[in-house]
Amino acid sequence: MPAALVVPTPARLSDAQAGALWVNYLSVWVMAVEVLKLGAGDTLLQTAAGSQLGRAMIELARARGFGLINVVRRREQVDELRALGAAHVLCSADEDVPGRARELTGGRGVTAAIDPVGGRTGALAIASLKNDGTALLFGALAREPVPVDPGLLLFRELTVRGFWLTRWLGKTPPERVRAAVGSVLGLVESGDFTPAVDRTYPLAEVAAAARHAEAPGRRGAVVLLDEPAGG
Repeated sequence: MPAALVVPTPARLSDAQAGALWVNYLSVWVMAVEVLKLGAGDTLLQTAAGSQLGRAMIELARARGFGLINVVRRREQVDELRALGAAHVLCSADEDVPGRARELTGGRGVTAAIDPVGGRTGALAIASLKNDGTALLFGALAREPVPVDPGLLLFRELTVRGFWLTRWLGKTPPERVRAAVGSVLGLVESGDFTPAVDRTYPLAEVAAAARHAEAPGRRGAVVLLDEPAGG
C-alpha cells in the first residue's frame, strides 16, 4: 500500500469499525460540505436513507446543523430511522414525496437532494427541489433512466449533476483531500460519527461476505478482517 494512501485512524475505533469508516463517511462529507456546501438553514433530501451511507448522513446533519428529509421505500424502515434520531422520514411507497418535502420546508422545497437509485426515485428527488436547487445523482441502483420534466429544470432553474467519489479524489488538490479526511476523523473522535459493523469475515470467506453485503436488512457494514497469527 503506498504510504500516501494510508490514514491513521482514531484509537477509539476497532479495526472492524475503521474498515467500515470508508467510503460512506467520506462520501457524505464531500457531497454535503465540499460540493453542496450545506449549512444551518439549508435542507437536504436523501433517498435510500436506510442504507449505511444514508445513516451516516443522518449523523452528519445532526453534527453540522442542516435539515434532513429522509426517503425510504419500505414502511418498516421509517421507525428504524426515527429510532436513530431522524426527525423527518418519508416512505415513497405511500406518500407524496415532493408534496411532503414542500410542507416540511414552508412551501419552498429542499435546498439540495442526493439520490443513488435513479428511475422514479431520482425523479422524486429532483421534483422536491426549491428554485435554484441542486440534485446530486451518485448511483443507479434501479438501473433505469431518471425521467426529468424539462419544465422543472427550466422554470425552477434547477441543477442536476453526477457525483463519483473516486473522480473527486482524483481531481481535488491533495491538501483539500487531507482536510476532508481530517474533518471526518475529527467527527469520529468527537463521537458524532460511529461506524456500525454488521459482521466481519476472514479473507478466505470473501464470497460469503459479498453475498452478505448484497443482502437487505443489514444494520452495519460487512468488513473483511483477518486477525494476525496467534492473535
